[in-house]
Amino acid sequence: MAALVRDPDKLPQDARLTTICGDLSQPDWGAIENFRPTVCLHGAWIATPGIYQTSPANEDYQTWSIRLAERLYTNGLEKFVGLGTCLEYASSTSALDENSPRQADPSSYTRAKFAVLDALETIAPSPQAWAWLRIFYAYGPGEHPGRLIPFAASELAAGRAITLQRPDDVVDYVHVQDIAHAVLVAANPLASGILNVGSGSVTSPREIAVLIAGHFNAIERLTFSPQKNLESRFANTKRLQALGWHPKSRLATALQMICAVTSE
Repeated sequence: MAALVRDPDKLPQDARLTTICGDLSQPDWGAIENFRPTVCLHGAWIATPGIYQTSPANEDYQTWSIRLAERLYTNGLEKFVGLGTCLEYASSTSALDENSPRQADPSSYTRAKFAVLDALETIAPSPQAWAWLRIFYAYGPGEHPGRLIPFAASELAAGRAITLQRPDDVVDYVHVQDIAHAVLVAANPLASGILNVGSGSVTSPREIAVLIAGHFNAIERLTFSPQKNLESRFANTKRLQALGWHPKSRLATALQMICAVTSE
């Protein structure tokens, strides 16, 4: 196993792991080709809250990602697994399957994802040589502190009040451990095409904030902005479940663990 990283010191020390210094803009092609990868997991995207949707860097990541896939296929890659997003789908009050309509007015982030997905369908040597995981609302250890769950937990634990701007959107939160399992499944030769990764359960930012506030006895420190236009995205995961994947984490239990760690 090898990882292309800017700073190898941030990775755990493991004799099974080869680190290759660099990033998508300047990968060490000599080291990559010497390693001779058969499967590539591509998850390098701008993801900073408040920035990633409109970042001009999205166009660069689009170009670099397509170039990466093209060159890896030329050197014998058997499978390219890309991480997409549920934001590729239009909002819907029904569970979204892999054939659901695309977002009609995508952000630059989503447009870049579309471009890489469309390129894979063209450049991959066979339909089995690529998979595209549309990740719904990921959460778990290591989240950016500006995302909803760590932000709410840290602010409420510190005795501060918070206001949610879009409290009533319908969302589908999926734990990073379940996402990791989905990645392993997607690397299987039997897995191909677009695959949804979500819990299949619906919740809202309001419900999540209330659960977190309950842990800290801080319900009175929550306020919610009025919301006119609701967005709704939750997953139909039948395709992935047919390959043996099932979500194991439970949101309420995981939130309790996150709050407990935040309190320490």
